[in-house]
Amino acid sequence: MRKTRHISPDAAARRTAERFAAGLPGLAPADLDMDMPADLTPDQRQLLADVIYVIDKSPEDRIHLDQLGTDLAAYDPVRYRDWTRDEAGEALRSAGVRTTTVRVAGIGRKGVYRQDVADRAATP
Repeated sequence: MRKTRHISPDAAARRTAERFAAGLPGLAPADLDMDMPADLTPDQRQLLADVIYVIDKSPEDRIHLDQLGTDLAAYDPVRYRDWTRDEAGEALRSAGVRTTTVRVAGIGRKGVYRQDVADRAATP
């Protein structure tokens, strides 16, 4: 029987930051057995952890989808190369994260709140 390691979405974001600091993108495959819903694919789990990390690096608790696409591509150019707001939005919606209009620096555009991503990542 395989032993499953459980880590919280916030711990996943911290591990992502540690791997990034070490020059390694994202979570290690073993880290993807975290306390996230079973209906998420490993790629969706990685995406949610990466989005939490990217939002945590920004000054606000929300991010526009166009900025998210740019930040994800800068963070992991192999996985998120050429991502636009459309790819970011579609990937988040397919993972069950609601996108909505968010205000960042007084400008309202489609985006996500960190709490919405964390809630989806934590939903059993």
